[in-house]
Amino acid sequence: MPDFRGRGLAKQTDRAISAHALAAGYEPQYRCQIDNAASAALALSAGFGSFGQWDVVALSSCHN
Repeated sequence: MPDFRGRGLAKQTDRAISAHALAAGYEPQYRCQIDNAASAALALSAGFGSFGQWDVVALSSCHN
Protein backbone atom coordinates (compact mmCIF):
# COMPACT_ATOMS: atom_id res chain seq x y z
CA MET A 1 0.00 0.00 0.00
CA PRO A 2 1.41 3.39 -0.94
CA ASP A 3 1.11 4.86 2.56
CA PHE A 4 3.50 2.23 3.93
CA ARG A 5 6.15 2.29 1.18
CA GLY A 6 9.63 3.57 1.88
CA ARG A 7 9.56 2.90 5.61
CA GLY A 8 11.76 -0.20 5.55
CA LEU A 9 8.97 -2.43 6.82
CA ALA A 10 9.49 -5.13 4.19
CA LYS A 11 13.24 -5.18 4.87
CA GLN A 12 12.64 -5.49 8.62
CA THR A 13 10.16 -8.30 8.00
CA ASP A 14 12.55 -10.17 5.69
CA ARG A 15 15.40 -9.85 8.17
CA ALA A 16 13.24 -11.02 11.09
CA ILE A 17 11.97 -14.04 9.17
CA SER A 18 15.53 -14.86 8.06
CA ALA A 19 16.85 -14.61 11.62
CA HIS A 20 14.11 -16.95 12.80
CA ALA A 21 14.87 -19.43 10.01
CA LEU A 22 18.61 -19.34 10.78
CA ALA A 23 17.97 -19.89 14.49
CA ALA A 24 15.90 -22.95 13.58
CA GLY A 25 18.72 -24.37 11.47
CA TYR A 26 17.34 -23.42 8.06
CA GLU A 27 18.93 -21.45 5.25
CA PRO A 28 16.66 -18.58 4.20
CA GLN A 29 16.09 -17.93 0.51
CA TYR A 30 14.45 -15.02 -1.23
CA ARG A 31 12.89 -15.72 -4.60
CA CYS A 32 11.42 -13.17 -6.96
CA GLN A 33 10.88 -12.52 -10.62
CA ILE A 34 14.08 -11.01 -12.02
CA ASP A 35 12.10 -8.31 -13.81
CA ASN A 36 10.53 -7.15 -10.51
CA ALA A 37 13.05 -4.41 -9.73
CA ALA A 38 11.48 -3.45 -6.39
CA SER A 39 11.53 -7.01 -5.09
CA ALA A 40 15.10 -7.61 -6.29
CA ALA A 41 16.22 -4.35 -4.62
CA LEU A 42 14.50 -5.40 -1.39
CA ALA A 43 16.33 -8.72 -1.44
CA LEU A 44 19.70 -7.01 -1.87
CA SER A 45 18.98 -4.45 0.85
CA ALA A 46 17.96 -7.26 3.23
CA GLY A 47 21.33 -8.93 2.70
CA PHE A 48 20.49 -11.55 0.08
CA GLY A 49 22.67 -12.07 -2.97
CA SER A 50 21.93 -13.41 -6.40
CA PHE A 51 22.50 -17.14 -6.67
CA GLY A 52 20.93 -18.24 -9.92
CA GLN A 53 17.93 -18.20 -12.18
CA TRP A 54 15.22 -20.80 -12.66
CA ASP A 55 14.48 -22.31 -16.03
CA VAL A 56 10.89 -23.45 -16.33
CA VAL A 57 9.88 -26.04 -18.87
CA ALA A 58 6.42 -25.48 -20.29
CA LEU A 59 4.18 -28.54 -20.03
CA SER A 60 3.34 -28.29 -23.72
CA SER A 61 7.01 -28.93 -24.62
CA CYS A 62 6.99 -32.17 -22.57
CA HIS A 63 4.23 -33.81 -24.59
CA ASN A 64 5.70 -34.01 -28.08
